[in-house]
Amino acid sequence: MYGKPVYCDVDDWVPGQSAHLLPFATVAQLPKRSAEACLRELGHPKASSLTTAGAASVIRQRHILDAVIVTDGNNGFGFSRRGLTGSREAFAVEAVDTTGAGDVFGALVLLGLVQKHSVERACDLACAVAAVSVQYDGHTHLLSHPNVLLSGVSRLVQA
Repeated sequence: MYGKPVYCDVDDWVPGQSAHLLPFATVAQLPKRSAEACLRELGHPKASSLTTAGAASVIRQRHILDAVIVTDGNNGFGFSRRGLTGSREAFAVEAVDTTGAGDVFGALVLLGLVQKHSVERACDLACAVAAVSVQYDGHTHLLSHPNVLLSGVSRLVQA
């Protein structure tokens, strides 16, 4: 639609309501707890035992989306797009303040997709930026010191 991804961040799955949003999306991001709730609503027998990548694959196929990302905090994320399903571990960092990390992740995934990166590349970049963001108390520090963010991401990606 319009050549740009329609990104749906389903933070809290509401049975009977959230599924109505997905047909408008090309890409959906769900935390693991919401993915499990979605799978239960779909009647999937192994809703709680699927990996994040497995959950992403089932949700993508069932709701006919271009891509689905299922996040699991410091355990990383799983993704599924046409032709590829996979997962990545989160960067091992000393977290100080995790407030907003999911929002940072979602914003950077969307930015990557708009810039025509693959889903997995957009997620990798988003994961690095979110990992840097949780190392500071309050995220406004990174806004006023972008060099800290850039050097932190560079250090994580090169490791």
